[in-house]
Amino acid sequence: MSYQAGVFMEYRLNSKFAIAPEVVFAAHNRPMMERHSWMNEYPARDVTTTYHTNYINIPVMFKYYVTKSLSIDLGPQLGFKVYDRYTDKWEERDKEMKEKHNMGHRSFDFGLGLGATYNFTERFFVQVRYTLSLTTLYEGSNARNGNAQLSIGYRF
Repeated sequence: MSYQAGVFMEYRLNSKFAIAPEVVFAAHNRPMMERHSWMNEYPARDVTTTYHTNYINIPVMFKYYVTKSLSIDLGPQLGFKVYDRYTDKWEERDKEMKEKHNMGHRSFDFGLGLGATYNFTERFFVQVRYTLSLTTLYEGSNARNGNAQLSIGYRF
């Protein structure tokens, strides 16, 4: 689980359609347990690798209001990488070992988001969205970002 924080503006085109540009800082942290054997070292070690990648994302959501309070949201997202590292942690001789490495992700990410927003009041809302990257993380790889998010928000 990770976090995000940002600002948005929603401009109503009419009673059914709106456009909502956003600027969001998003932390993507993914822990993963792996079993490694380095340089033919036996026995193999259990290693917890945590991937940390932070982006400044700029989604532009086009909103269709199904009801006065519920919208279906769809739009492109530009992402600019601001940080990427991974950390390996393991136990060795009764102490915890830790190493940090650069990951080498591409510095730009382009994706498409699909979700829904429910407005409880004029000020409070909840939003769900899934954004799938259309660009790969590394050259020569098929790995892509995918981000499911649940947001609770307040309009000023």
